Amino acid sequence: MEKDLYFIPVLSRALEQPDSSEALGEAFKEIERLGRLEPHRQGYVHFLEFMKEVQRKVPQASMEGLSRLLAEFKPTKGLKLVVKLEGKPIGSIPLSGEPTSLDGILPGNYSFELDTGRLLWEGPLSSQEILWFEAFPDENLKLAAETEAAARKPTRQIELLDGEVTVKVFPGISAGRLEVRQVSKNE
Repeated sequence: MEKDLYFIPVLSRALEQPDSSEALGEAFKEIERLGRLEPHRQGYVHFLEFMKEVQRKVPQASMEGLSRLLAEFKPTKGLKLVVKLEGKPIGSIPLSGEPTSLDGILPGNYSFELDTGRLLWEGPLSSQEILWFEAFPDENLKLAAETEAAARKPTRQIELLDGEVTVKVFPGISAGRLEVRQVSKNE
């Protein structure tokens, strides 16, 4: 994580200087120089993503506004969501705009963390959410061709990072499925 967000301490130091405008100019040069080095390339992508947010949220970027954005910045590109059951990792899902699934979900206490270690959510997923016959007791199990449409019916949706990432829970016969998708702010 340090190398992915290397630019945050550089910007923070610049904002603490008496002449922060000049210090920011130097900080941008340092960020660009470091971003050319292999260990910081992904971090430089995060920096560019951050700067797009600055332009979008703070058109006349004040020092106070920039400090606030630094505190709120949540890069997700290139990160993975680690799914844990009862504290033990059971899968890792790359965050992207495309839905990605994790099968074999059983009832229990789950946590979702970024691969950086940041905890995003924890709580129980019940058998009523994971097992088809408990989720939909009044519905007969359809034939294979009809099951596909029924399988698209989530029993729960969990939003992470202020809705930037969604996790949908789909029931199955003996185990459920999680579908994870990063949602673009523009959608």
